[in-house]
Amino acid sequence: MKKFYMFLAAILVFGISSNAQSKRYVLFEHFTQASCGPCAVQNPDFEATVAMNEGKYHHIAYHTSWPGYDPMYEVNESEVNTRVSYYNVTGVPRMHMLGNTWSGGPAGVSTAQIDQAAATGAPVRLDVSFIDNGDDTQSTYITLNETGNIEGSDLKIRIAVVERVIDYSSPPGSNGEMSFPNVFRLMPSSTDGIEYTPTGAGTAQTIDVTYAIDEAWNLEEIYVIAWLQDDSDKEVINSGSSDDPSWEVSTTTTTLAGGTEPIEFTANVFTSGVDEEIQVSFSSDQPSDWSVEVVVDGIAYVDPVVDVTLASADTEVGLIVTPGATAAIANYTLEVTSLTYPDDPIATITYTVV
Repeated sequence: MKKFYMFLAAILVFGISSNAQSKRYVLFEHFTQASCGPCAVQNPDFEATVAMNEGKYHHIAYHTSWPGYDPMYEVNESEVNTRVSYYNVTGVPRMHMLGNTWSGGPAGVSTAQIDQAAATGAPVRLDVSFIDNGDDTQSTYITLNETGNIEGSDLKIRIAVVERVIDYSSPPGSNGEMSFPNVFRLMPSSTDGIEYTPTGAGTAQTIDVTYAIDEAWNLEEIYVIAWLQDDSDKEVINSGSSDDPSWEVSTTTTTLAGGTEPIEFTANVFTSGVDEEIQVSFSSDQPSDWSVEVVVDGIAYVDPVVDVTLASADTEVGLIVTPGATAAIANYTLEVTSLTYPDDPIATITYTVV
């Protein structure tokens, strides 16, 4: 999947309210079992909640050894047991959000929790991809793009091979469940993780691992999740997956205050480095004596819709707002759409000038 990333900045202003530079995905590590009655009761509630929050989270389901039989546990017993011990899980179902940031039953997860956790942003972005090597192995590549100062005394990168969904024609256990999302299969970097030392904002490090394909996997459903975790308190700083969409927006609202001088909002668009045609558009409720221009790669346009071709891996897009004499609170919505890849989601950013 082609990766595309956008982060926000604001310049030439007197007041700024914004979050960290990178979008934060909310990682759920889910301990469940096909013969667990309460799991069958609570899991559908969790699935209904996250279905309303696509693009905000990652989810890994570890199938445990108890309370009964579960064939998904048997595929990788030792690594599941290690994650059970890591979080001291003593009963299922059990959900851990962003490590030990929150834990409880799956039915306790809410949209408000997800939004609150994601709103903090993150100082690192994880770009994840994998390839089939054609020799019964796969290789996974994780690039950690540091967009802020990463704090933590015992940082580890963990990688999980996950099966998107496993469907059975009849229940494999005793609780009646037949469809199981995001089933954990393997940690190719080992459950201990890979030690990580930050190198500072604006830098990037790439890690690759190669591992054998298990014949139990359905390769059409396999994808990879990676996350950066501080083992000193078990907080997950951020995560990424090979299923992530091409567009990401790190912050949904930036509020600025200034007199009548021009105010420039910018967003950096990161592509894979190949030419791509995009469309940049905006809408606003500004007073009639205010003006706004779209800026792409240093060129200003007065039209509300601009089609351009990006030839570099890092291009600035944004708006220049010039307030008039009328006092007002004005809202601006900037949308960036890929014309080359029309199935990619639209990136939307909202700015407010007060």
